[in-house]
Amino acid sequence: MAFQNPTFSSLLAAFLCLTVFYFLFRWRFGKETFWQANRVYLLFVPFLAWVIPHLQVQLTPASPLSEAIDPALLIQLLQLRQEAEGWFTAEQAPERSIPLGDLLLWVYAGGVLWNISLAIVKTSRILYLAHLGERQDFGSFTLVSNARIAGPASFFRFVFSPPQQPVSGMVLEHELAHVRQGHSFDILLMELWVALHWYNPLIYRMRHHLRATHEFIADAAVVSRSEGAYAYARLLISQPQNRVPMLYNTFAAQISSRLRMLARRPSARWKLVAHAITLPLAAGLGLFFSVQVIEATPMPEAFKPIASALDRLEHARIDASTLQISAPAEEKEASPESMESEKPLASPICVCCQPLLFPKSAPWSWERTPCLLLLPSESKSLTIPPKPDRPV
Repeated sequence: MAFQNPTFSSLLAAFLCLTVFYFLFRWRFGKETFWQANRVYLLFVPFLAWVIPHLQVQLTPASPLSEAIDPALLIQLLQLRQEAEGWFTAEQAPERSIPLGDLLLWVYAGGVLWNISLAIVKTSRILYLAHLGERQDFGSFTLVSNARIAGPASFFRFVFSPPQQPVSGMVLEHELAHVRQGHSFDILLMELWVALHWYNPLIYRMRHHLRATHEFIADAAVVSRSEGAYAYARLLISQPQNRVPMLYNTFAAQISSRLRMLARRPSARWKLVAHAITLPLAAGLGLFFSVQVIEATPMPEAFKPIASALDRLEHARIDASTLQISAPAEEKEASPESMESEKPLASPICVCCQPLLFPKSAPWSWERTPCLLLLPSESKSLTIPPKPDRPV
């Protein structure tokens, strides 16, 4: 399991995943009155839509082939073969043109930074308005009176109201429902998902539905504690709609949708089970976009000699690791037979019969050499092993 960097294909897959999740909400969940479940869904599925294509899970099933090669070893053998044949001796001139995929990724990164910067600016503006206004601390919330605020609104524990329009009982209860539910955290989290999915127009519709869900939750809290839905509906009708896009929750927002929801009967509890469709849908998208089944690749005929040589070299390493070669206690006169079998070594010789791997002056040892050298530092000569049939 690994997490890959965004690519053009992964961003396209994220676009498709978010589209599927959005139309599922419009088809099934958006028509029900399970506001809290819809709230969790709208906050969670953008995260799933972005993570699923970027999370790579590789599965390698057992291969029945007797002679199979691992993909990583195949790449290594390809590199060895190319180096042996001198395919990359000449340096290639660097390309000056920017690939289209890299250019699109730079555009995507610019859009992410722009949306994050925009959210930071909006948040700073709200905090600045809270700093300039006249504040009254009531413990669980702070009432801020500021002439720059168009109407009642809330952001975290701040409840805003213009001086010429003091908040009434039901309006204050509505804004306190936003404060208690922590809807400002939802708004900032959704701004992060908007920054990641800015190229998908459906993410802005999901942000709109999340804002509406917040208002439905607050309206339900007011109706349960006040005189009834009729009096509250009359209060909503008397409010001028606020269409200024800000990060705080405004009372006079999405009036028509809220009136329709006030007139709707609560959905049956058993319909809440429909939200479980999200789990198999997310699993199916994960299997389609994230899981990769890598089958064992049969070894090509051209690589079998190289693999055989590597196998002989590995066995030679294991066998030679148990050897203990030491210099003779006293020098003896060499016989003609020993002169034929023993030769003075001018430089190290490995089991692959490749002499002159290093110059005479090079400080070599068992650990510094890429191949296994059959010449310890205290020996002066050693019987040269016979050359293999096929040199490496």
